[in-house]
Amino acid sequence: MLALGSHVAAAQDTASGNAKAPPRKTTDEKVENLQGVDVYGTPTDLSSPKFTAPLLDTPRSVTVLPSSLITQTAATSLQDALRNVPGITFGAGEGGNPIGDRPSIRGFSSTASTYVDGMRDIAIQTRDVFDLEQIEVVRGPDSSIAGRSAGGGSINLVSKTAQENNFANLSETYGSASQHRTTVDANYRFTPGVAGRLNLMDMGGGVPGRDSAVRSDKFGFAPTLTFGLGSPNRLTLGYYHLEDKGTPDYGVPVDLETGKPYSEVDPAIGRKTFYGLKDRDFRRATVNAVSASLDNTLSDSFNLRTQVRATRSVNNYSVTSPDDAAGNTTNGLVYRLPIGRRAEDNSVIAQSDLFGRFDTGSLHHDMDVGVELSQERLRQAGDGNYNGYLYASPAGPQGFGSENCFLPGDPENTALLASHDCTTLHGPNPHDAWDGSVVPNPVNSYYTTKNAAAYAFDTVTLSPRWKVNGGVRWDGYHTRSHTPGVPENSAADHLTFFSYQASVMFKPVENGTLYLTGSNASLPIDLAFGDQDQATPATSFSPATTGRSPMKTTTLEAGAKWNLLDNRLLVSGDVFTEERKNAPIEILPGTFDQSGKTRSRGVELSANGMITPAWNVIAGYSHINGELRDGAYYDNAVDKQLVDTPKNTFSLWSTYQLTPAVSLGGGAYYRDEQVGYYGPPDRIIPSYWRVDALASWQVNTHLGLQLNLQNLLDRKYYTKTYYQFALPAAGRTWMLTANLHL
Repeated sequence: MLALGSHVAAAQDTASGNAKAPPRKTTDEKVENLQGVDVYGTPTDLSSPKFTAPLLDTPRSVTVLPSSLITQTAATSLQDALRNVPGITFGAGEGGNPIGDRPSIRGFSSTASTYVDGMRDIAIQTRDVFDLEQIEVVRGPDSSIAGRSAGGGSINLVSKTAQENNFANLSETYGSASQHRTTVDANYRFTPGVAGRLNLMDMGGGVPGRDSAVRSDKFGFAPTLTFGLGSPNRLTLGYYHLEDKGTPDYGVPVDLETGKPYSEVDPAIGRKTFYGLKDRDFRRATVNAVSASLDNTLSDSFNLRTQVRATRSVNNYSVTSPDDAAGNTTNGLVYRLPIGRRAEDNSVIAQSDLFGRFDTGSLHHDMDVGVELSQERLRQAGDGNYNGYLYASPAGPQGFGSENCFLPGDPENTALLASHDCTTLHGPNPHDAWDGSVVPNPVNSYYTTKNAAAYAFDTVTLSPRWKVNGGVRWDGYHTRSHTPGVPENSAADHLTFFSYQASVMFKPVENGTLYLTGSNASLPIDLAFGDQDQATPATSFSPATTGRSPMKTTTLEAGAKWNLLDNRLLVSGDVFTEERKNAPIEILPGTFDQSGKTRSRGVELSANGMITPAWNVIAGYSHINGELRDGAYYDNAVDKQLVDTPKNTFSLWSTYQLTPAVSLGGGAYYRDEQVGYYGPPDRIIPSYWRVDALASWQVNTHLGLQLNLQNLLDRKYYTKTYYQFALPAAGRTWMLTANLHL
């Protein structure tokens, strides 16, 4: 539902009919060059045929972010782009995916519900947006759509593919903290019906406001080749490669008396303070994926699509956590706790969909039926405790244990200071000479999940006023874990479950829809026990966790969608309640039981489109009352707001076309305080406002200039927190981009 200008109008034109056109166009989309901002055929409908109605008649809370919005806001990562979707936050952690995206929707983790072109993608990474046509966010339990899910919702990343038009686009960005980014998007038609497209990205630099030692360098390329463009049968082949290197950042320590970031308690600790060690900290992450998609137009009414995707991701890092579990800050010191991971994920997934439309008497059907097969393998160094590396320094073995940096007369702790395993609270030096060793852990644990699924969806038009929608899915999972030499870590389990969604829609007018939806989600405990963020089998999976019922989430959602101002502005709103049962929770330190219950209730509002032909606005608000109803060994956690779930979030992005060549715009973003870990005390980061600004000038038909100012007021705020650390956000940032279109 989130779009810019002509994209909203296009979506509304599609939505005005009673039946949905095939989700993927059989001809190439037109390339447009708009004044002020370049837009390249971004679709505004959902890409998956499992959604059997246009957005206006899709009975779910849905947001679609087109590539034009991503470009305008100068977003480079998935987290950057999703700040325009209220109700989504990103969390932190120690284990499976601390250095990577951990999104949460409606208070429930969606790490395992991230998809690429409609297929689950378990690659643990900090995702880039250089190869994305659009981002689709669907809220609420989605097991009927995609299988296992924690229940909050899903994020689908739609890749750029070859088109029939020749074009080349080059963007060059330079900004604060020596940030630089180059992207290339080029498409070439070799012969009628055969075209190739290449997307390239190279970027590097620091984080404005943080120490210069904090750095990220990325490189990616993604070629696609399509045969049969404009014909009934189309084959698209694709490859995706991403490298992510640099110095990871765990921010500042948490004050264990208040639960706040220490830089909030002690103003002498500025945003720039960094406790890491350049001699020890690193990140080396790569993702490689190959894909094939075959689309067959069987008739005017039916299409068949078959997709296959194989992905290999490697995530290796060593990061310093500014640990204060031993109370070192009272003596003005901080222990540099090393945390390391070495993991490799491999997955293969195939799915086939038959979708189209037909009539039975006076009833019109828009339907999709399909099957899915997948296999996912995780190799993780260590015995299930994420200790991918073994650390040693002149002071002795390090890691996975809080150390006291100061004990009078104790030579060992004096050695910790001398070896720089401990540092000062107010003046850490990331360039301290650390003479220790970082050795890969020779122990490896292996986890495998195999899945087979079948599903069916149908939107039935009963009359011009009434529609009903239904969907069902059956999943069969087989999960296995194995650690050579550690029998207690070896286990196997098999589980099947059934998922559903059911909706009724009433259209009081052609351009408006009221709906009521019920749906569910299931997540096998083998994939969640001890860590509900796991996309692959949970690393605490053992014989003690097998044979248990899945974690279950149910939802009831009522909403309205309306096209206003001659179909230029799409407004929507919904209320929802979600309840989760059978959640694995920690009843004693290190002891888990399947007795957790959580509940999330809220309201979501959005307005997207054109107020006038020159004025675009994209706004959203989310209020979520998420509560842990039962579970957790800390009594004070019950009935508190869910982790990583601010009660109120708001986003606004608006642009105004001053002249045919000049645009001005800006954004405002708000987040309530956010709990990252239940205490005592609870780890909390404060609420904040952030303001952004934009100015763009289309010099001529080939060259455009764009200036983005992010965090314009230079507010100090935090993006995430966990047990022992909180991560400060970037300070005021400027980015100047030159866009060349050929």
